[in-house]
This record gives sequence, structure tokens and C-alpha cells, in this order.
Amino acid sequence: MNWVSLVLFFILSFSPFIRPALACNLTVQIMAFPPLAMKDELGHWSGLNVDYIKALFDKANCKYSFIEAPFARGLKMLKNGDADMTVNISMLDNRKQYLHFIGPQRLETILLVSKKKSIPIINTWQNFSSTKAVLIRQRGAYLGTKLEDVLDLNTQLEQRVVLFTNNEARIEMLKKGRADGFFIESTYLFHQLKNNVSYDLIEIHPLVINQEPVYFAFSKASVSTKVIERFTKAFFVLKVQGIFDQIEAKYNKYK
Repeated sequence: MNWVSLVLFFILSFSPFIRPALACNLTVQIMAFPPLAMKDELGHWSGLNVDYIKALFDKANCKYSFIEAPFARGLKMLKNGDADMTVNISMLDNRKQYLHFIGPQRLETILLVSKKKSIPIINTWQNFSSTKAVLIRQRGAYLGTKLEDVLDLNTQLEQRVVLFTNNEARIEMLKKGRADGFFIESTYLFHQLKNNVSYDLIEIHPLVINQEPVYFAFSKASVSTKVIERFTKAFFVLKVQGIFDQIEAKYNKYK
């Protein structure tokens, strides 16, 4: 019997249901980021991350409501306890000080894109270090230690990396010639390539900027240990049952 089977056996044997006795109603930070999170004209949310949230909260017998906020502001809200939970977040040492992590949720891939023929193709970190491009990154987003190391050693390149909060503004910056390229999560990118004609002007560079797991994260300031234990049990049940794999498969068309 492998460890996953043992975990499932323990959960199902001693906690056949995630008991609803403990009051559980959390706020979840979210931002529009299709197909991970999409809001319609009636204010209803859908998408990959929303499916993950619904599955986890249903299994934990908890309720949730969304708080829409940009990523960087969302982190501050979680740190202060103004929001209880978020998804699709990298586990970093400084974040462990104010967040409980459960997971991993899924594997995230960060790519580099640019306006077609605006800069030479980048397929190695050496190519990247020597680029003269002006690049855009999302404020507060983690893009991997390799990128941070390169930028620390190359202050001129670091000064050409522009911080933006609005993801939709990035493509407009390229159109207007105010930037050459930007870093982007792969599922979001492939969704845009299929659904947004503005993305016809970009090309994808072969260099993978970062690829590593992302997690469910809960605020230490507002979520109790008992609630964390409840969600941890729910996570392992869903993991063993293959529910998360089913959610990912639903969005494979974007990859």
C-alpha cells in the first residue's frame, strides 16, 4: 500500500465525512485571469481555479465568497486577514510567515513572449541576459529563482523590467511600442491565443522562465488550525480520487 492509499485509508476510516459542526465560511481572493478565473456580466465566476475552489470547499463542507482584488493587493489582504484564502500561489519562505499552504494544487509554467520580430529569439539564459528588450512582469508575481538571479546580476536588464498590475495592459504596451515583451502563465497565454486577436502579434520564446508547483493558501491571521486541518483532509481525499486531475483535463484545450 503506497502513501497515498494510506492517507486515504486513514481519512476514510477515521473521518468518513468532513464534519460540518465547525463553522466554516471563508472569503477567497480572486482576479480575472482567463481561463483560470472569468467573471460574466452577472458577476458569476467560472474557470480552472474556480473549479478547484468549488471542489475543495464542497469536500470540506465549507462556504465561500469571492473578494476581487489584484494579485499584489490580494497578498496584503491575506497577510492582514482581510481575505482568508487564495489559489495558484507559489510557496515562498517569506509567504510562509503569514500563509498556510496546502497542496500542491497544480504545476504552473511561466513563459516569455514578445512582439513578432521585435527582438532576437531567446532560447537560453545567456541569450536572455544579453537582451536589450523592455519587458513587463506582473506586480507581486513570483517568476522563479533563476530569473531573479539573472536580474540581480544584470542591473541594466532589471531596470528595463516594468511592473504592471493590469494584465490586459501588457498587450497594449506591445502594440504601442512601449515594451517588447512580457512574462506570462502558459494556460492564460494559450487561452488568449485562441480567443484574443490582439495576441496574433506575439511570438513565444523557447526559454521556459519557470515551472513549479503552486498551492492553495490560507491566511494565518484569520483561519484557525482546525479549519486548516479540515481543508487538508479534504485536499487529500480529492487528490486520491483524481478530482484535481479531472479539473486539469477539462482545460487541456488551452495547452
